[in-house]
Amino acid sequence: MSVVVSTVQPMVIQPPDVLDVSTAPLFQADLMAAIAASSADIWIDMAEVTSLDSAGLMALVTGLTRAQSLNREFYLCNVSSSVRIVFELTQLDRIFVFNNEELPAKPLAA
Repeated sequence: MSVVVSTVQPMVIQPPDVLDVSTAPLFQADLMAAIAASSADIWIDMAEVTSLDSAGLMALVTGLTRAQSLNREFYLCNVSSSVRIVFELTQLDRIFVFNNEELPAKPLAA
């Protein structure tokens, strides 16, 4: 698994297609490293994510918390309806900003 990150501002991060207990720890580590390495706002491109569990949610919450502590914006974009319902059922749709506008940049391989 590799996380795809853009090199232009704002930063676009593309998680793996399955964001679960097996992939979330590496994604979270990559996300935290990307946030630390840049001062850009963060856009998480969820277009390829087909499955999300509590570990994946925690990785995203950790990234959101870190971005907020650094006064950066943190957006989730291109969230499918099947993944969006996970946020709604856990009421995390209240803390994340969902943005369906066009992404500011194409992600590049990290």
